[in-house]
Amino acid sequence: MIDRSIATQILELISNEGLEAGAHLPAQMLADRLRVSRSPVNEALALLHEKGVLTREKNRGFFVARPLIDPLSDVVSELGLGGTSIVTSVYFQIADDRLKGLLSGVVS
Repeated sequence: MIDRSIATQILELISNEGLEAGAHLPAQMLADRLRVSRSPVNEALALLHEKGVLTREKNRGFFVARPLIDPLSDVVSELGLGGTSIVTSVYFQIADDRLKGLLSGVVS
């Protein structure tokens, strides 16, 4: 089973880093950053490729197909990766507000 939360975390990384179309997403780098093995990362990358977010080049890996312009919560919902839980909803709202500069870096 594909861990949709890893796919969501990859989307979050693409958004937070402002990665443009053509940016390379090495599986080992993602695994290190997400603190998981490469296997679930590869599954999540394949899922994002199927959804059209990433492109795949033989013997080169995965690349960002298009920049993520819409709010992260909208992208996750559009791709069918989001949950309907209130926690997920609040998490993405906080992430969106942080990215928009509506929340400071320090929150108590």
